[in-house]
Amino acid sequence: MLGTPAHLLANGRRKPEKRGGAVDLDKRLKEVKYTPIDLKLKYAGADIGHWSMWLKGARPKFYSLWACYLGAQELANAAAMIEKFRKLKEHYNDGVGVFFYAQREGEGYAPVHMPELDTFLVDDIVDQICRVVGR
Repeated sequence: MLGTPAHLLANGRRKPEKRGGAVDLDKRLKEVKYTPIDLKLKYAGADIGHWSMWLKGARPKFYSLWACYLGAQELANAAAMIEKFRKLKEHYNDGVGVFFYAQREGEGYAPVHMPELDTFLVDDIVDQICRVVGR
C-alpha cells in the first residue's frame, strides 16, 4: 500500500491528503527488488550462472502486489510509476500486480483505469500464485 489519501480520523475530523503513492515508491521498489535475490540465494544457492536466467528460474518464485493512491501529482506522472513497475517485473519479480486508485468527486475512492496497467492485473498475479502454490 502506497500513499495516504484524505480520510476521517477517529474523532470525526477529516485529515487531508498527506502524500501520494509516489513518495515512497523508489524505497519500496528497492526492498521488493532485493528480497527475492536474498530468498533465491538462500534456497537455490550461489551457483548463479547467467544472472537474469537464474533470477527468473530459481525458486522460490516471488510476486508483489501493489495498491497505490494517486494524488494530483501522481495522476500527472502515472506513466513514470508504471515504467518502474515494468522494470521490477522484467528484472526481479516473477509477477507484479498493480492497482491504482484516486479520490472520487465527493466521497470515497475510485479505481484509476489505464491501458498500461493491463499487464499488471492483480487477478492475473493471484492466479499465477495459486498455480505455483497448487503444485
